[in-house]
Amino acid sequence: MRYQIIGDTMPAVEVVFENEPWSGLTIKKVDSTNDKGLQGAVFKLYRGSHEDPLAFLGDFESNENGIVVVPKLQSGQYYTIVEAQPPYGYLLSENNVQTVMVRPDAVENNVTVIFQNKPKPKLLIEKIDEVTGKKLDQKIYYHHSEY
Repeated sequence: MRYQIIGDTMPAVEVVFENEPWSGLTIKKVDSTNDKGLQGAVFKLYRGSHEDPLAFLGDFESNENGIVVVPKLQSGQYYTIVEAQPPYGYLLSENNVQTVMVRPDAVENNVTVIFQNKPKPKLLIEKIDEVTGKKLDQKIYYHHSEY
């Protein structure tokens, strides 16, 4: 933005105000089997690399729709997102680190990054008759182990 200050006895002075472009980041956490948003995932955000502890910007948790919004990030910078904790009942993905650049042309729109997790496998116990091979009536079984 440019302004000119004009006075009667002084020459015109031009003052320039330059604003840094800022953008945001949207992290979307979804179930890999149905793309449903997942609440409770914890992400760590770093400016640049996650290998630099001084670049740590904070922890963020996904909401009930699986969304994290981080506003006002400086454009032209790289940011690294690390999924530190998956939602309850889900496995941490092997691809739990993503680095993105917040581009100057994305000032009006947040950059969106998607993380997917698989549900933890369930344990199903069926009791089968050894002689006939038929399933026996449903019963509740308890497993107790000593540590």
